[in-house]
Amino acid sequence: MYEYCQRPRRTIREVLEEFRSVKIPREYVFDLFPPLRPRQFSIANSVKTHPRKIHLCIAIVQYRTMLKIPRRGVCTSWLAGLKPGDQLQIGVQKGFITLPPDLTTPVICVGPGTGVAPMRAIIQERIHDGTYENTLYFGCRSALKDHHYGKEWEQYASEGKLTYRAAFSRDGPEGVQRTYVQQLIREDAARICELVDKRGAWVYISGSSNKMPAAVRAAIQNALVTEGGQTEEEAKEYIVKIEKEGRLIEECWS
Repeated sequence: MYEYCQRPRRTIREVLEEFRSVKIPREYVFDLFPPLRPRQFSIANSVKTHPRKIHLCIAIVQYRTMLKIPRRGVCTSWLAGLKPGDQLQIGVQKGFITLPPDLTTPVICVGPGTGVAPMRAIIQERIHDGTYENTLYFGCRSALKDHHYGKEWEQYASEGKLTYRAAFSRDGPEGVQRTYVQQLIREDAARICELVDKRGAWVYISGSSNKMPAAVRAAIQNALVTEGGQTEEEAKEYIVKIEKEGRLIEECWS
């Protein structure tokens, strides 16, 4: 089933086209073809910085499957076709990201790709409130193609309001190991340990829920071991502890 359905990402329609003997009773059609679900996007701005506005960071889904069949995202393709003045219906749901009550508490934001959206809201809110103990780890393929809000991050960094670290995985020479956000965190192990263990920093992770969140956790855990003198087990328990305390927050999606 995996090799035939999931791996090549066959749609229900494509399966039925290959097995034309299938006859679906009318009363089962809507069980087989589920309705489109509402799309949810993280708001990418602070209302304090941009009152009465909602910014979204949306990647247009467009690719080819391993069977060379073109795929286009239903919602993102529709959004890409909108013009200024078009109207659409939206709803706003309360998020679960909270900020440290003490403005002097540092924050570490990890948001590769469009995962940077809620990180931008956090950083804008913090800077508006006058606290500059902010660190952002951002990752994308190319600095020229998908460096979301790059000039904004660089400006904040030049003003001393943000420590900015970016990993561009496809910009290096062919054959050289790619760089991802978790590798930058490992490089910054001493600083990460200081912020998380000594100064009680809050950590936010946002983006795809595949391997990235676990790799980021492992990188922070490594910092606690190599720079904080903790054992592997102690560091693992510490990560679980700060998550229970609300100091480590994930907003990830599949």
